[in-house]
Amino acid sequence: VTWTVDGDGDLTSGSKSFTGGASNGACTYVGLWSASSGGTFRGGFALTGDQTFNSSGAYTVTQVTINGTST
Repeated sequence: VTWTVDGDGDLTSGSKSFTGGASNGACTYVGLWSASSGGTFRGGFALTGDQTFNSSGAYTVTQVTINGTST
């Protein structure tokens, strides 16, 4: 995921697509990890809006925003 930082330290992600979910199954959280496999868990966020994998088991997170402070 690519992140941008605004003037007051908020981080905003680009979109990311996921596959391998249950067909039409729930997708309620996104987790942040330090690597694509075998990484360190950095935290998670509840999703809003559409929270269902499609019939092929795919889901796209369009944006995650983390409010922060720049120093």
